[in-house]
Amino acid sequence: ATYATKCIAGNASIWSLRRRFAGSTERMLTIELDRQHRAVQVRGFANRLARADEWKILERWAKARGIRLA
Repeated sequence: ATYATKCIAGNASIWSLRRRFAGSTERMLTIELDRQHRAVQVRGFANRLARADEWKILERWAKARGIRLA
């Protein structure tokens, strides 16, 4: 909900990185992208920073989509 104004104005988009494993889906990270397709915020549950294993998946996702990571 805190991103709604930015998203409605077209200044940001919010993405959720999830991992499917053994028939279930695990939410890993929330990613905020700006208009230039830069990741301006990447956070896990309770606003924690991305773990190393999550960062590797995020890098692959970003590279495949032309997204720049800070």
